[in-house]
Amino acid sequence: MSQHSTSFMYSSASQRSVHNMELAMAGATSSRSVGCGSLRLVIFEIVQWVTLFIPTILTAHQLVQNLGTREGVLPSLYGAPIATFWWIFGCAAIGVSLFVYFPTKYMVHRRLDPRKQTWRPAVLLYNLFCGGPCFAFILLGTKIFRESRMQEEVKSRMYDEAVYFAAPVIVFGLILTEWFCKGREDLASNVRAEAMIHDFLTVYDMLELVATGRDTEVYESYWIYAVYGVAFVSMFKFVPRAPSCDYSHLAKPYLIVNLALHEVPYCVVRIALIALFGLKQGKLIYPLKNFLAIVFRLYQLHDPTDF
Repeated sequence: MSQHSTSFMYSSASQRSVHNMELAMAGATSSRSVGCGSLRLVIFEIVQWVTLFIPTILTAHQLVQNLGTREGVLPSLYGAPIATFWWIFGCAAIGVSLFVYFPTKYMVHRRLDPRKQTWRPAVLLYNLFCGGPCFAFILLGTKIFRESRMQEEVKSRMYDEAVYFAAPVIVFGLILTEWFCKGREDLASNVRAEAMIHDFLTVYDMLELVATGRDTEVYESYWIYAVYGVAFVSMFKFVPRAPSCDYSHLAKPYLIVNLALHEVPYCVVRIALIALFGLKQGKLIYPLKNFLAIVFRLYQLHDPTDF
């Protein structure tokens, strides 16, 4: 065998060895990245579950505190033992988490790409399993307070606690859930920051609507259920994603959803409250804001290329 062919064999063997080493290193790097991605996903889902669970337990705890306990029972809640209440609450929370929430999230991650999907399943689950029960707890307390013989200032104080404590926690959890979703979407940083700032405007509008129930006449009437019902429905406006340039054909459905779930119901309810209970100081600005938003959205529907 000549020296040239021997050197050629050695060089070919060395090249194959280097190539095999590169493949092994690439495989190790890929496995590490997959492992880190899975760990981040698990942490991400745990944080989302905590964000969903904390507002629910805080609202339930506030309901129990406001109802008052005597000898281990809740007199205002048909004499139900407080331990039974928390056992039912805990079992319901664990059961929904294990048999509904986590399986649904698993199926969503298996079948949907968060960078390409046009809606946010996490926000939908938050509204169904956190927003709905929390508003139900607040309305349950409202019904019990209205039927009780408490003094008016005590009722007002209890509702103020619901408005200034429970409602902001619920809405802030909604915003955090939406921000988690936006963090996984294929958005530019400046677009994401602008959208997050816009979210606070919607949240402020929602909290202002809930705060109208502080008026004694509204609180004592059945319009309090309309206020919370409209506020709950408006939480679903965060489920669809705002369409990007690549999905401009979805601009009209997105605008219609925003009008139907937020601006139009808010405007109608606020005008009805003003007509029935009088013009409160500074409250005219809110239905005016909703009316102007409706006008602007209708203009965008006429020419969605400006979206």
